[in-house]
Amino acid sequence: TVDHVELYSEEYQCKHSVAVEKELILSAGTINTPKLLQLSGIGNATYLKSLGIEVIKDLPGLGINLRDDVVVNLVYTTDFVEIESPPASFLSAVLFAVDNSTTQQVPYVDGTGSLTNIEMLFSTGNMIGNSWPSDWQNSLVLSPNIQQCKSTGTVKIENLNPLIPPAIDPAYLSVESDFDRVINSILLSRKLLSQPSFAKWNFREVLPGSNYQTRDELIEWIRGNATTGFHYIGTCKMGTDPLAVVNPTDKKVWGVERLRIIDASVAPSSFSANTQSLVYAVAARAVDLIVAEYRQKQKLHD
Repeated sequence: TVDHVELYSEEYQCKHSVAVEKELILSAGTINTPKLLQLSGIGNATYLKSLGIEVIKDLPGLGINLRDDVVVNLVYTTDFVEIESPPASFLSAVLFAVDNSTTQQVPYVDGTGSLTNIEMLFSTGNMIGNSWPSDWQNSLVLSPNIQQCKSTGTVKIENLNPLIPPAIDPAYLSVESDFDRVINSILLSRKLLSQPSFAKWNFREVLPGSNYQTRDELIEWIRGNATTGFHYIGTCKMGTDPLAVVNPTDKKVWGVERLRIIDASVAPSSFSANTQSLVYAVAARAVDLIVAEYRQKQKLHD
């Protein structure tokens, strides 16, 4: 049972203890929620004991199942001097060529044929700033955002100091099918910009570049250039299986009284959307559950 929370002031080098009268709602995010729980003795018992932490609740699934989108940036230079963002007509043409719709998401068929697993983002080189070569400033940047990746990583504390960030291992591209989807997104981008309708822009691929053509060459480039989609989820997943951390019916931590988790960490798997919409949905549902629960308690009390 959660009965108090310890707060630490780095500025004044002191602790404060705050009593929990009804319950604690933890919303520290996919990285810090498992960190705080592990520091509190909730998590994989074997690992916590190895750090000298007293185990309050053994939840072996806490801190695993870290999921994220993978992004690569594909750069195509052009002789045209455009405005600060691609013209609307250009984007419309790109989108029509991709999937004949008004969305900036590219369908990737993965079993059902109905899932949208690649979101294609567009920007221009001059939006990147000075981090790229000057001759890349006048360019189109296609950034495939690979959603619903199968690879999973971990978040683990390495000591008892709450001010030190946890060790994060995203394990990007540890599942072969994720590589296939990144490669497909690169090939799709190349096919797209080689269409006759884009000939007048004279696009020249500089990233990855013409040196990367075979599967092995593309895998080599992806390993060195893939980056985060900043859509971390899953480290305290909801469910009823042995690795679940949160009860999906009330958002409470399994086996711990008066503790709920309401943030992106409770998502059990990846999905085709930005995490902001997920958090809104989780929070809205949690509000309904909490209000209903306390109203029921009030009726019983009356």
